[in-house]
Amino acid sequence: SATSATTAVITGQSDGPQIYICGFDIMGGASATWSLEYGTGTSCTGTNALTGTYPAATNVVGPNAGTQMTIPTGNNVCVVETGGTDVGGYITYAIQ
Repeated sequence: SATSATTAVITGQSDGPQIYICGFDIMGGASATWSLEYGTGTSCTGTNALTGTYPAATNVVGPNAGTQMTIPTGNNVCVVETGGTDVGGYITYAIQ
């Protein structure tokens, strides 16, 4: 979970295989907005949006069956959080 405005790596970089997002369940706090993106390095440089920006206090559940998103090789998956309250949840993924 993220507790302040930040971009946090949540999968670690895929050096060879690709990352496949299979599902997620994320809840933003009272004043936090959040989105998912991918990019390189510890701050997802060269970011590319995976989702739109979700409003505060919104619980979003992505389908948890099969591949929902495919991340290009050599990228991290990150959550971008704004506001001063927690964003938490989980993401299921595979690296192949």
